[in-house]
Amino acid sequence: MPEYTHISKENAGPMLLIITSLFLLIGWIMVTVPDLQLGGVTAFQISLTYVVFLMITFFLYLIKYAAPEAPAGVIDLGPPEKAWLNVGIGVAVGVFIAITLIATAVYKTAAIVAFSITAPLTFLFVGIISPVVEELFWRGFLTPTLSKFLTPPVGIGLSALSFALYHLTTWGGQGWVGFLTPFAFALILSLLTLMTESVATAICVHAATNITIAFIQIQATQSSAALMLAPIAVGIIVDEIIKKRKMLKMTRMTGLCPSPPSRRKGIIFGVIYLIFAVIGIVIIWQWLTVYRQATPGTIVDAVTLGIELKIPYEVFSVLIPCHIVLIPWTIVEALAYLFRASWAKNSAVWMLLIALPMTTTENVFSWYLGGSVPIYCICMFDAILDFIAAILG
Repeated sequence: MPEYTHISKENAGPMLLIITSLFLLIGWIMVTVPDLQLGGVTAFQISLTYVVFLMITFFLYLIKYAAPEAPAGVIDLGPPEKAWLNVGIGVAVGVFIAITLIATAVYKTAAIVAFSITAPLTFLFVGIISPVVEELFWRGFLTPTLSKFLTPPVGIGLSALSFALYHLTTWGGQGWVGFLTPFAFALILSLLTLMTESVATAICVHAATNITIAFIQIQATQSSAALMLAPIAVGIIVDEIIKKRKMLKMTRMTGLCPSPPSRRKGIIFGVIYLIFAVIGIVIIWQWLTVYRQATPGTIVDAVTLGIELKIPYEVFSVLIPCHIVLIPWTIVEALAYLFRASWAKNSAVWMLLIALPMTTTENVFSWYLGGSVPIYCICMFDAILDFIAAILG
């Protein structure tokens, strides 16, 4: 029986951290805005479903990682040396699909959520949480498992069918259009996942599609979306240049090669990440104290490390969970570099790709809602460090 499992040991840390991050973000939404309406159902109801998806994915991943001969199929983030390539393919395909859906009027603004510039938490849920959770479950587990036991055509078809039934009104289509649109979308995602042997490609397609549609719907500037997508494109170019230069000196491909960082880089990046982690804990502690006293619709005046930040409450409600998520990542990255783990650089890549959309969400919504300038600087520090570590670490 063909094996449709692709698991790399260098992805173990990032996979577990991504799943942990999703649990934290979903938990925050369930506690703070359980009644938030998302396509006729509440955020609490969808969150419960996502918790089930994540638990299935989490346990099956652990089982397959520990016992590769176990039944079922699992595909993780893919070969580390192809990380930027898979991300680039995913973003490009996702933006193309989003533009196609809008241009053909398949997508309707009444579908799922009427995105608003005053609802950054809704954007976080639909633009980031939903794509990652759904792709980990459908393309990371369901597609490879069904393909393993029922042949790829049947497996892809059945997983696409279940995905389409779950998303009948995703793009506001009626009748067969409402079914065929998510069905075709799922087919593309499944094929890309099996071809690239990476669920990251599907995640990036799904996220780029949702985010592009959301930015256009809330009439944010095109440059805002470019701020999120440009570093990915630059990263791909820089990484390819570095790989080509190294290939002149080495007989094998390096790039994101799973080799431990040098002692010097390990100490430098480890100490920087450790400092960031401590600062992050202090900031979150102060923010949580202020958040408990804040009320919706107001501008929150928070003094953090001696810097005054004026943040709209709606942005503050996103800022806190996003930075809570980054703290465990930062601590793990610090330890990985200090102990020179072979997966340190690979983990920095995925930390960047988790932090970048969250950082963009914070910056764009804060800008439009009247937030103060220092908030942009704080939001960008983590992403800049991850970008440097992902390329040079």
